[in-house]
Amino acid sequence: MKKVIIFFGLAILFSSCYYDNEEELYGLDCNLDNVTYATEINRIIETSCAVSACHDGSTQFPKYDSYQSVAQDSGKIFERVVVLKNMPPSGTLPDCDFKQIEDWLSNGTKE
Repeated sequence: MKKVIIFFGLAILFSSCYYDNEEELYGLDCNLDNVTYATEINRIIETSCAVSACHDGSTQFPKYDSYQSVAQDSGKIFERVVVLKNMPPSGTLPDCDFKQIEDWLSNGTKE
């Protein structure tokens, strides 16, 4: 009887440890049509890159506060975000943000 109780207890415990992907669950719209700096990339930069102690101008890293500053560094951004996948250091970007950056960089960094 003890084995049955322990088994069901463990089954309940581990069934609650489940990670849901918000995009898969709710079908969030990931716009990949005509990705531009103004429509998608600026938001991603502001929330994931131009934050305290990163690309906000308070360190030796380039300041990403305008289209020009981000587009000028597009080669480095492509290498670090798309190829090496080690930016931002706080963790991976959501799939949609990653796809939008990759699309924007691959299609000429439209303003």
